Amino acid sequence: MSQQRLPISMPPELQAMAERAQVLDDTMAQIKRTMNKLIEKRQALQAQLNENSMVQSEFKKLSEGTRVFKLIGPALVRQDPDEAVSTVEKRIEYITGEITRLDDVLKAKSDEVQKLEEEGARITKTFQDFNLAMQRQAAAAGGQLEQE
Repeated sequence: MSQQRLPISMPPELQAMAERAQVLDDTMAQIKRTMNKLIEKRQALQAQLNENSMVQSEFKKLSEGTRVFKLIGPALVRQDPDEAVSTVEKRIEYITGEITRLDDVLKAKSDEVQKLEEEGARITKTFQDFNLAMQRQAAAAGGQLEQE
């Protein structure tokens, strides 16, 4: 006698969970794309910070009375050394603040992804439990058919 497969309908709760799993997947993908953009911004800021830190260390080597020039377009323009030092320090302070802000946003996004992954794992476990129950039920039904 050939085995017939009975159509297995999914309970409404599991259908809702399947839909939620899809939403979770889409949301995680969007968050990860956002995180990648934030990481790129952070890397650019880190490069700017390194450049400005090098300029700052060069300023510390200057002797009194040394002239400082700033490149503006194709021209070198003389700049007051104290003003140049102050500008670089302010730039470093700003960039450091932006890096800290991005780190905080990245941490929050990472925490959000972790929570979504945990919820996804719970949904997966529920589906696995449902499949196992269906297999046991099918095996029990198969045993009953053999006895008849």
